[in-house]
This record gives sequence, structure tokens and C-alpha cells, in this order.
Amino acid sequence: MSGPPDDSVPGTYASTRVATAGPAPTPVNPSWPEAGELIDDFELQQLLGQGAFGRVFLARQISLGREVALKVTRRACAEARTLAHLEHDHIVRVFSEVAVPDRGWWLLCMQYVSGTTLQQIIESFEKEDPTFGSGQEVLVAVDTLSQGPALFDPVALREREALETADYADAACRIGERLAVALAYAHHRGIFHRDIKPANILVSRYGRPMLVDFNVASDLRAERAGVGGTVHYMAPEHIDALNPCCDTPAQAVDARSDVYSLGLVLFELIAGQPAFDRTLRGEDAIDTYDKMAAQRRGPAPFLADVRPGTPVILDRTIRRALAGNPNERYPTAGDFAHALAGARLLHQVDRRVPMPWFIEWTVIRHPVLTLLAMAFVPHLIGSAVNIAYNAQRIVAGLTEEQQTAFLQVAGIYNLIVYSASLCVVVCWVRPVARTWRRINQGADVTPAESAAARCRALRWPKAAGWLATLGWLPGGILFPLMIHLLRGPIPMSTAGHFIVSFALSGLVALTYSMLGVQYAVVRGLYRNLWPDGRGAPQAVPAELQGIDRRLAWLQVLAGSIPLVGAALLLSVGPETQITFGFRMLVVGLIALGMAGFSAAIAVRDRLSAVLDALRGNTRT
Repeated sequence: MSGPPDDSVPGTYASTRVATAGPAPTPVNPSWPEAGELIDDFELQQLLGQGAFGRVFLARQISLGREVALKVTRRACAEARTLAHLEHDHIVRVFSEVAVPDRGWWLLCMQYVSGTTLQQIIESFEKEDPTFGSGQEVLVAVDTLSQGPALFDPVALREREALETADYADAACRIGERLAVALAYAHHRGIFHRDIKPANILVSRYGRPMLVDFNVASDLRAERAGVGGTVHYMAPEHIDALNPCCDTPAQAVDARSDVYSLGLVLFELIAGQPAFDRTLRGEDAIDTYDKMAAQRRGPAPFLADVRPGTPVILDRTIRRALAGNPNERYPTAGDFAHALAGARLLHQVDRRVPMPWFIEWTVIRHPVLTLLAMAFVPHLIGSAVNIAYNAQRIVAGLTEEQQTAFLQVAGIYNLIVYSASLCVVVCWVRPVARTWRRINQGADVTPAESAAARCRALRWPKAAGWLATLGWLPGGILFPLMIHLLRGPIPMSTAGHFIVSFALSGLVALTYSMLGVQYAVVRGLYRNLWPDGRGAPQAVPAELQGIDRRLAWLQVLAGSIPLVGAALLLSVGPETQITFGFRMLVVGLIALGMAGFSAAIAVRDRLSAVLDALRGNTRT
């Protein structure tokens, strides 16, 4: 299927020069050259790779005194003319193409990069363990398998440093992202690779992945385009275009087909095994093509089924690239690159943030339910404070008729406020919960829909603050006013106690409901509202703006609750006797406030770690 050798090795930076030497030469000597020979302007130094149609040598270009990779084939190909249009750090460069008529050879002079192929790296893992555990293991394999002298590249050195600290998911995302960016660059110039596979991906000694072997690539500017390639890494429409019994045109094999092939490569790299059964055979070649295409049109495999513990965001990203319907894949390689970059960013949060607390497992797994709980539990605590305060400072000073009116007003007020609050919260939560559920079920959620859900969820802490303010503060005025209207006037000191009671209870409810909702949104829900990672590096800093300042203010409010509460309780009503029950109320309020303040500090520290991880990843 594929023309040139699988382990072609490309080389150094230079301007491109394509010098095609007319018609194909007539073979005179059918033998292949050997290391040590001098051919044209090249001295062959070492055999780097070989295949059915050619050999690749490390050679010295005598006229320029530089090391190059020289591919020797017996047939002309379009690779030189194809690569002449491409200048990218993750695509090999072609310098020149010449013919040797008296030997029947074509010479392709390419960039030399010391390294090995991704195929050899994967095979090295399969000898002991079919999966790799970190980017460091990739670098060890590269160092072990690389041939030829290494060339110093200070720019690529940063990529090696990044891989050294990467786990397997981070490393796979880094490699895939850079290859997808290179594909997007080629696609933008009208060139499809059409033979993406591990053997056609070179990994330099610095861990830099590079696309090689564009021999079967198609140039949209050409009159005809081929559909060659390697069937095990083909998209279903690519197999159909190869099948003589299908009427699928070559034009159906487009950018999305390259995305599919890269998805298969990344699946194999992560899982240590192919995504699909390669032993599948039919009665003949045509039947085999039909069965393979049908197999790929079925549901995409789950990485987590083969490698448990695979990050959900990465699994989801690869599965979308492997969608059988081209319209359900990433529309461009650039979109795939953005998704992989975002998946890496979101995965890094788990690596940088300390292991979750016990309660955090519930927050992460059931973010919507815990969010509702954290929104209402502080109000219940505020109600408990309110009831205790009222019993000690207010109810005993009312007449029996006023006490009856107080209970009636309390029942009606709580029924209206809690019912209205519940309806408002349900209206807020429902659209976000629907999007969250669709994402977790694998439904197609557009980036715009997920962005809208995230923005809505991130506004919930402010909304919780307004809900607490509107729910509690009016009570300090309405309760004494309604009792006064229903059962006669009450002392001004009692009216003051009502204001203190509702203000203090409202402060507790506002502070901890905002803090709890913020915690549930950032720690549990936010990352689950990304169907994939597209746009995450750019969107995360903007979307999370202002949260640090809010957390700082909430911590201040939490610290002020015991102090303000005690001061207000002791200062209102000089005629009031300090009873034992009242003392216990003050002590309990101070103890509750101190515990809450400690919890606020812990929550702020934890959320700051999450926020730092998200923002820090945008700079790696």
C-alpha cells in the first residue's frame, strides 16, 4: 500500500530546492547502493532504514558539507514536489530531488534528524509492557533506538524538558497536538497526507514528533489525487475509495480522514494495541475492505476499556476523532489540535492539585447534586441561628397574640421564600445540568453550547449571594412590620433584634452558600462541562477571571461572622438580661464562626490550587 520505506528519516533546517530531472530513468543496475559509496554529490555513511521500494541513508552532502538523509528509490514520486510547499517544524523538509539515470535511481535529499519512528517506540513497549507510563519512557526509547549522530537543537530542547515530566496522557496529548498542528498546516496549503501511521512519524532525540513520507500525499492543486496508504490506519471512507467495488471518489478522503488516522495512531500509542482487530478477513480482498469499513463505521472504541484510568476528557477527544461518520469528527486538524491541547490542560489539573478530600469525590462525581446541597445547607444553618436567636431575644418579649402572629408570619414567609428560591435555583441549574448530562452521555454538544453552560454555572456564586440577600434581609423589616399591623406595636428594641437576627443569619447564609457553590462549580462541575478541550487554553483564563478576588472577600466575611455576631448580640438592647441560654448562643455562634472560617480557608486554598493549575497549564 505504502510506497517508500516506513522508517524514512528526514533532516535539518534549510531552504527548499526541488530539482526534478525530467522523465524517469531507465534502470541499469538493479542493485541498491551500500554505505561508503559516493553517489552524485552524496557520500553514503550509514543505512538508516529500508523498505520494499527504497533505502534511506545518512549521507554527507559534499558541496555544502552537511549531514542529510538521502532516500534512494527506483521510481519517481511526488514527495519532493509535495514537500516543497511545506515549511514546518513538525514536517520533514526536502532540499532537492535528482535522478541517477545510469543506476536507475531517484535521490531525495531531505532534512536529517537523529531519532526513531513512533512505530519502533510502540514496539519497544510491547516487548515488556504494551503501554507506556510517562513521557520519560518515550525519551528513553528514543535514546535507545536512535541512529546516527545527534544534532544540537536548543529550540527543541524545551520539548524534551516538557516530556521528561509528563505522564502518559500528557505525553500523548503533546505528541498528538503537534502532529495535528502540522497536518493543519499542510491541509491549509491543500495537501493531505493520506498515510498517517506510527511508521511515518519520526520522533527526534528531543522528543519532537515529525511527519514523514508524503509519498502518497495528495495535492489538491494537482489534476489527479491518489488514495494510497496503509489500510490498518485508514478511515472508512478511505477504505471505500480504495475499494474498486465502491463508487466513493478520491475527493472523499480529505482532512477529516487524516484526523481519523491520527486518532488511530494516538489510540495505539496510549492503549498499547490497535483500536480495531487487524485479523479481520473476508472471503477476498473486496470482502475484507467491506468488513473493515463497516467495522470502523460502528461505535468508536473506548480507551478506558483497554487502559483503565484514562482521563475522560482524553478518551472523549480520541473517540470523536474516530467517529465513523466524517461529519461527526473534528472538521479540521486544527480543531483536533485545539482539543488535544485543551485535554492536556484539563488533565493537568488532576496532576497538579493534591489528592481529593473524601467529600471531593462526591463533588467530582455528582457535581449538580452537591451544588444544590451546598446552595441550601447554609440557609438551613442560618435558619437554625435565626430560630435560636429569636427564642432567646425576641419571642419571650412578645405577647401571646404577637407570638401567634410571629409563628404565622414565619410560616408564610419561609414557605414563600424557600419555594421561590427553589424554583429560581431549578431554573438556573436545569439548562446546565442538561448540558452536563448530554456531555457525559457522549452526545454531540457544540463548543458554543458548552461555553454557554460554563458561563452560566460560573455566575451561580453571585446569584447565590443575591438570593441570600433578597431572602434574608427583607425579613428583618417585614417581621416586625407584619406583627405590628396584625397584633399591635412592638418595642423598638425588639424591632432592632429582628434586624440583627435576620442580618446575622443572612450573613451566614450568604457567605457559605456563595463559598459552597463556588467550590462545587470550580472543583466539580467546570471541568465536566468541556465535551473536549477545544479552546480551553484560551477560554479558561478569561472565564475564571475574578474568582480569586471573590474568594478573598468570602474569607474576610467568614472571619467576620463570629466577631460581628458576638458584638451585635451583646450590644443590642441594654435592658436585656444575659441569660445562660443567651451565653450558650453567643458561644455556639463564635464556635460555629471559627469552624466556618477554618473551612473557608481550606476551601480557598483548594480552589486556588485548582485555579493555579488551570492557568499555569496555559503557559506550558
